[in-house]
Amino acid sequence: MKRIYLLTTLALVTICANAQVIFNVESPAAIAGEYPFDGVDVGTWPLTPDMTIPSNFIQGTLQLVADSGGDTLSCNPLSADLTGKIAVLYRGSCEFGTKALNAENAGAIGVIIINIAPGVVGMGPGTDGPSVSVPVLMISSVTGAAIRAQMDAGTDVEIFYGTKNGLFDYDIGFNQEHMLRAPSAVTPQILAQNASEFSVEVGTWIYNLGVLNQTNVILSADIKLGGNSLYTGSSTPLDIAAGDSAFVVLPTFSQPNYNVGYYHTIYEITSDNADEYMSDNNRSADFSITGEGFSYCGYDSLTMEMTGGTARRSVALDAADEQRFCIAFSNPNASRVGVTGIEFAGATSPVSGCSIRQ
Repeated sequence: MKRIYLLTTLALVTICANAQVIFNVESPAAIAGEYPFDGVDVGTWPLTPDMTIPSNFIQGTLQLVADSGGDTLSCNPLSADLTGKIAVLYRGSCEFGTKALNAENAGAIGVIIINIAPGVVGMGPGTDGPSVSVPVLMISSVTGAAIRAQMDAGTDVEIFYGTKNGLFDYDIGFNQEHMLRAPSAVTPQILAQNASEFSVEVGTWIYNLGVLNQTNVILSADIKLGGNSLYTGSSTPLDIAAGDSAFVVLPTFSQPNYNVGYYHTIYEITSDNADEYMSDNNRSADFSITGEGFSYCGYDSLTMEMTGGTARRSVALDAADEQRFCIAFSNPNASRVGVTGIEFAGATSPVSGCSIRQ
């Protein structure tokens, strides 16, 4: 079913395919949001809960496994008390199942294993995995570094891991991967001189993940540069039945000219009903206009330095690795620019022993 409004185009579809498991940082706000992960296979980890069942979700505070000598690998029985906490530890030195079982035996209600590389890998149970009865997941070194930085600063990090489909009566939300955003995170001003050369489509899928129907659902968007609002838009209210979704599009953002700076872009959804899970009701889709840089990776809003959040290794983890990357770039005004240098952002873990050299 499709309806055309002055400000929105709405397409209602079923969201049975969206019955996904998520790993979401609830707080602090500085790193809040969904992150990629890989969970264990319940077929080979038979006692671990099926996270596609809503009631199996875990939500709680993270605690780093820092045993004798600051060991964060959890390869030996732990003396640390993890009761009621979600254990955070690092990949390396022993089987995944052994790490998880040691954390569970110390009282952990869930286990997060940080990889020693930017991506994630499948986790075999090994000898001890079949005895583990708490949820176990892996996150990348990049995600782990962001979380670890907050924990090292003394900040409590709370996460949600599971599926929300049917978990609450009233729950609308949207995901990072379903939002419209700028074609690149960073665009040089010379390629964005006016509205005919650069614009940003605005919109997102909205999901009713709750048990009950939602009425008067509204998507709002706001884009600011240096604290000054350049764009505000709100959709026509609509109703979304339980289990359905809507794709809502607002007017395209464009400017007669674009100043260099960090464009803070916020999406927010509201409805008539008090939402029982607010963490996925607003998200950012920031982008930058720079003097000379271009990047698909995000930039820090204060330093304007590349964060490297989308980095991936292309070959196996080895001291003699040769790294090869291919980045496709196409722009009708590309003849205005030339490549004068390439910038890389790197991430390391406490157990990898890696270093970045120029």
